[in-house]
Amino acid sequence: MLVVMALIAILTGGSLHYGQAMRQAHRLRQSAQALQTFLGRMQAQANTRNEVRLLAVTLGPEGCVARQSEPPAGCSGSGLRVFRPGGQGVAIVDFSGNGMGFYGLRNTAQPGHITLGNAAGRIRVVLSGRGRLRLCGESPVGGVPPCR
Repeated sequence: MLVVMALIAILTGGSLHYGQAMRQAHRLRQSAQALQTFLGRMQAQANTRNEVRLLAVTLGPEGCVARQSEPPAGCSGSGLRVFRPGGQGVAIVDFSGNGMGFYGLRNTAQPGHITLGNAAGRIRVVLSGRGRLRLCGESPVGGVPPCR
């Protein structure tokens, strides 16, 4: 009986740790997909209105992404104009900082990347010069292809 109880305790402890890691990876992936959607919406606005939309990024767990012409002033803007990582423990950890943004003229963009991370790893949202947005994992995160 004691052996059975010990076995159950070991299996329960292992599954709790594995479950925590899966939840963190899911939060990170979900936040990266939300950022990709936010940037896609900003790109569509720039293309429709034929105007420039550059990004202002604040790093850290309380960081945000917004239009450069609308400084985030402590990241307190409205929900549709400012992206904040939604997952618990997810932070904006890196930004290429090279004038990344969208140009309505011929649907082009200034390439760059924004990296989100937590204990599960890091996911980079990459913007190419032709305006393609994609996700890649700097560290292995399930369901996200690795960065090359």
